[in-house]
Amino acid sequence: MKESDLLLCVIKAKGGSIRGRTLLQKTCYFVSILLGREGETDFRAHFYGPYSPTLDETLNEMVSLGLLQQRQIGFGAADKSGFEIRRNDFELTEAGEEILSLMRLKNAAECARIEDAVRRIQEAGDPNYIELSIAAKVYFIVGARDERLTKQAIIRYAQSLGWDIERESIDKAVAFLGRLELVVSN
Repeated sequence: MKESDLLLCVIKAKGGSIRGRTLLQKTCYFVSILLGREGETDFRAHFYGPYSPTLDETLNEMVSLGLLQQRQIGFGAADKSGFEIRRNDFELTEAGEEILSLMRLKNAAECARIEDAVRRIQEAGDPNYIELSIAAKVYFIVGARDERLTKQAIIRYAQSLGWDIERESIDKAVAFLGRLELVVSN
């Protein structure tokens, strides 16, 4: 499935809109994992966890083509480097809905699988973008490993990637991943 199809189906499954680029990236990351397709998208370590530049480029193209509407919400505050803190929200446009309808005609089963994966994420706790980012970071670290890792080992590995994860956040992330049946939490 193409990145554009994934984005359209995920946004539709989230009610036709999604609050924030980070939440969208992490939702797509977990959808890819739940569908057994994590290797098909180029997710790599980034500031807020696994990030796909290809997915981000596709998202920007879809906004340019009028398939998605992007709204920047400014919060009036600045981060430590002086840049304004803001969130980018995305909503399907009428044209996006039409493309999605055509895509569903061609590939209804794949759209249904994506919608089911989004539903599973919501039922597992529907975490906000921060919680989902932490869960994505933890899974990115432990998901592909055969060995068990201690919390301290996860924290050290996260630090080597430039991520700061607290022990309590790891517990919450592991519980969420357990509800998704991606890790065995004991």
